[in-house]
Order: sequence, then structure tokens, then C-alpha cells
Amino acid sequence: MLRVAFEIHNGPAQCLATALALLRALDRRLPPEMTDARESLRATTGSTETALESTRRAIGMLRSSGADDAQASLASHLRDALDEVRPHTRAALSLDVPPLDDLPSAIVTGLAEVGREALVNAARHAAARHIAVRVQRTRHAIVLEVKDDGDGFEGGRPGGFGLALMHDQVRLLGGTLHIRKGPGEGTLVRASIPLPERLGAPGRRMRRAASA
Repeated sequence: MLRVAFEIHNGPAQCLATALALLRALDRRLPPEMTDARESLRATTGSTETALESTRRAIGMLRSSGADDAQASLASHLRDALDEVRPHTRAALSLDVPPLDDLPSAIVTGLAEVGREALVNAARHAAARHIAVRVQRTRHAIVLEVKDDGDGFEGGRPGGFGLALMHDQVRLLGGTLHIRKGPGEGTLVRASIPLPERLGAPGRRMRRAASA
């Protein structure tokens, strides 16, 4: 894991950092009258910033895993994500996560990344008064919800890289991602990840054992 983190740091992360510096320098040099070009450039700069932030988080996760650090709970990952976005929003932030100590690390990492991306998106673009993060454990799945009461959006918000990353994370875990939004209605991001059979409902396991 440490080797992979090193390769990502010295490869993609460095390339993204260089590209971001060049984009910012170009933005400063554009003539004021080139408004369309400036708008496109700033959209590209925003996507590059999101990509670099996600890459750096992935490096941090790989380093922690490679160092055999104690596995952080999903709740602690989500608290860290709330702390990251707190300086960038005036919204009241809330977190509701039940004890989930037996979750596989892949589900913890995947849902933590989805939650972080959804929080970043809401903090940057929603102009919300409240952003709530909630995790529920159903009979056969873990469900993460990030809800804001902001402006909502038509089509897609800026930062398409983050939305694509959320879809990829959930798909890799065999789950589903739904995003419900509308102008003036806020946004709800809901990720549902199926639990391994050994962590499923006790009644179901007992019935299978009895029928064996």
C-alpha cells in the first residue's frame, strides 16, 4: 500500500498540482474582456482542484492502511469530512451514525469517500442552511444519506469529477447511488451498499442453518 501511495504521489498527484498551478497562472493573465474563456477556464480549474483533493485523500488512506493503523470507524471518517468542509460553509452540520464496528474496511472506505464528496459538493454549491449526514443499517445493507436544504440544481452541479467518483465507489461495492434534487428543493444523495452474507440479518442466517 505504501508503494502505491508513493507512486500516486509522485505521478498523478504531481501532474495535477502542476496543471492546477498553470491554470491559475493563465487565469491571472487573461484579458478582462475574455469572459467566456475565463468562465470555461475556472470550471476546468475547479474540476482539477477536486481531482487533486481526491487524489491526496486516496494517498492518505493508502498510507494509513499500509502502516497497519487501527481501522477508523465510518463515524470517525465522516466526522473528519465534516471538519474539512466546516470552514467552507455557513450551514449547520449534523451527523447520525449508529455503532458499526464489524463493517468490512472496503465498505468503510468507500462510504467515507462518498460521504466526503457529497459534503464537499453541498458545502461549495448548495448555499444550504443545514447539511445532514445519516447512516442506517438495514437487514441487508448499509445506507448513507447526505441531505441539504440548499438551492438544488438542474442537470448537474459543477465538479462532475466528484459525482463520477461517488458513482464509481458505489458501483465497485455492488451498491446503488441515487441523487434526488430540484431547484429550491435541496439535494439528497443516497448510497446503499449490500452487506456480506455473514453480516446480514440474524433471522435469515438462522433459517438457512435450520434448513441445512
